[in-house]
Amino acid sequence: MKSSYGAIFYMSTLYIVATPIGNLGDISQRALDTLSSVDFVIAEDTRQSGKLLSAYDISKPYMSLHAHTTPRELKSILSRLKTESAALVTDAGTPGIADPGGLLVKAIEDSDDDISIVPIPGASAVVTALSVAGMRANQFTFLGYVPHKKGRNKFFNGIDKALHTVVFFETPHRIGKTLEALSGLSKNRRIVICRELTKMHETIYRTNVSDVKNSVPEDEYRGEFVIVIEV
Repeated sequence: MKSSYGAIFYMSTLYIVATPIGNLGDISQRALDTLSSVDFVIAEDTRQSGKLLSAYDISKPYMSLHAHTTPRELKSILSRLKTESAALVTDAGTPGIADPGGLLVKAIEDSDDDISIVPIPGASAVVTALSVAGMRANQFTFLGYVPHKKGRNKFFNGIDKALHTVVFFETPHRIGKTLEALSGLSKNRRIVICRELTKMHETIYRTNVSDVKNSVPEDEYRGEFVIVIEV
């Protein structure tokens, strides 16, 4: 099948499709064409992705891929990909960054199946945050989400010793504890905290280690956070 710009979609192909991180207008035409053309969609949260695709009047069958997907379930996805095409999406942004998308790509690499992997680039919360941080980003370290309990001290000690700009995600119910932990860093680094990027209540807080603890009002501990720290 051809898209509106002449690209041809093939069977036995997994398309890694980036979707918006908040603003629905940020999706590319190529992503829409791909989602409309594939045989099925592989999603981390099928309900969330279903709502997203319905906003673009796209309806597809789904298969689930999450952190607890079993080898048997992965094998089932690979079996379909031998004769069909699929789009891999995450809850928001680019798959394979802070989600289980890499599990499927690795499974394809390890198999003897002739399945192609094609990236359909687009929004990424990491790059979006870096673009407004005003820090050197030619080298940076992305740390994913802050650990819940085990490993938190090691996580923040690692930031203290980082050699490059650091980026990580945090959830609303743990942001307060994370801001408190950041206030204990040994150097007074610049910190940029991005809340609800591209959404209606997008807010960017510019602070430093000395002031970070009280930089975000408690009544704004809502939504998703991306934190960028200068070295």
